Amino acid sequence: MNQRISLLYRATQENIKRLSLFFMAAVIFFIAGALLVFFYLTLTKNFNEENEKIKANYINLQKDIIKTRVDQTYNFIQTVRKIEKNKSEEIVKQEILEALSKIRFNNNYIFVDTFNGYALLMNGDKLDKPNYIWDLADVKGKKILQEQLKAAKSSPEGGFVDYVWHEDALNKDMEQISFCRTIDDWKWKIGTGVYVGDINEEIVKRTIEFKKKLLADFLSVGGILMFITIISSVIAFFISKRTTSLFDDMNNKIDNYYCELEDVNQHLEQKVENEFRRRIDQEALLVQQSKMALMGQMLDSIAHQWKQPLNAISACVNDIYLATALGEAKKEDMDRFLAEVTEEIKFMSHTMDELRSFFAPTIEDEEFILSECIKASINLISAQLKNRSIDVSVQMPLNIKIKGRSNEIKNVILNIIVNAKDQIVHNSIKYGKITINVTVSDRTAILTVSDNGGGIIESLLPDKLFEHRISSKGNSGSGVGLWLVKLIIEKHHGTIKAYNSNEGAVFEIKLPTL
Repeated sequence: MNQRISLLYRATQENIKRLSLFFMAAVIFFIAGALLVFFYLTLTKNFNEENEKIKANYINLQKDIIKTRVDQTYNFIQTVRKIEKNKSEEIVKQEILEALSKIRFNNNYIFVDTFNGYALLMNGDKLDKPNYIWDLADVKGKKILQEQLKAAKSSPEGGFVDYVWHEDALNKDMEQISFCRTIDDWKWKIGTGVYVGDINEEIVKRTIEFKKKLLADFLSVGGILMFITIISSVIAFFISKRTTSLFDDMNNKIDNYYCELEDVNQHLEQKVENEFRRRIDQEALLVQQSKMALMGQMLDSIAHQWKQPLNAISACVNDIYLATALGEAKKEDMDRFLAEVTEEIKFMSHTMDELRSFFAPTIEDEEFILSECIKASINLISAQLKNRSIDVSVQMPLNIKIKGRSNEIKNVILNIIVNAKDQIVHNSIKYGKITINVTVSDRTAILTVSDNGGGIIESLLPDKLFEHRISSKGNSGSGVGLWLVKLIIEKHHGTIKAYNSNEGAVFEIKLPTL
């Protein structure tokens, strides 16, 4: 029987070796091809993005230049008008047109047109007779003057217009950008433009050079990948030989493993039981850790609650000491100081009694008032809530009776309030709010706890939130608190569910009443 099994293994092993070699070769070729494609696409994408940035920067620079020129021209015209205000308007206009006709910057010039479509200053020359160009269009049929006038009137500071102009001297179409402003009381449109076709020609040259370099790099990378492929194939061959040796060793050990397996099976039941007990102990430890974490929260809350009485006691002691030192201590003052200190100590003692009662184990089920559980849970964490500016509002009947273990229900309520507080603090909610509402319907108490902390991650709703080691706080939580909450509620023959409102999370608990 063992020999037949070994033969079957050997056939399978040969198939595995062949498949491994084929798979390795396929993977190598696939990776090599994918790297080449990725290399090509990445370089091409980066190059195109760089070209777009260069073109955009160039165009933005040209826009800034022509806008500055037009703004300077506009200011020049307004200055001349103020200086020559004693002259007639027509004379001033002619002087300005004459001056603008002499302005040149980088082979560009200022043009001036009227609102009704007549050119006064065209191609840098002052026209003796206005030229009607209202219907002047570019190679794509765009009415240049009309679009410029529309852009100039769109804003007090003017506007840009793009169009394509056929340059007869070069016999080619050229992209051009113009900027125009209006002088409303004269009904003038002034502006200038710039050709941006040079950048396109530069980009074409860069593209040609890039393709040449890309081809050379592509061949270099391809050669490197081919070399790596050959080396990988040699390595694969030696791995195959080593695999054969390993398979032979494995076949020799199969019988020994089979004997060991029988021995393991004989003791498997004991091992399963031991593992089960280990997991139970681990779960108990996690539950205990959750309770200790909750106790830490309570101790921190009590520390906040004790600050005020301790300060009050300290103040009384200082007053007694000062009065005694000055010889002004009176019996009625001493009695009053003693009464105040006693009152503060009673408050601190009551706080400790509440904590001890909260964590005292309840062995048997008992009847208890639900509202008292809720108040006790809130009192234990009220200092932390107040310190975090979190408001708690409660609406509930005072006479709802539940049968069960009151401390466990307190644990449930406290867990949910602490989670709400932590979520509000985590999301930096300035004015935190926790609302507790209790109603009764068909001998069932319906307890809802809602907050404005932003809500629960949708992927945890509706049931995953209560699974073991699933925490609504991510890595900062143990994943035990809400799991334990659900166990307690179900042990009390109740149900719990969670959902999100517009502001935050809502927990709804249903418990049978007496």
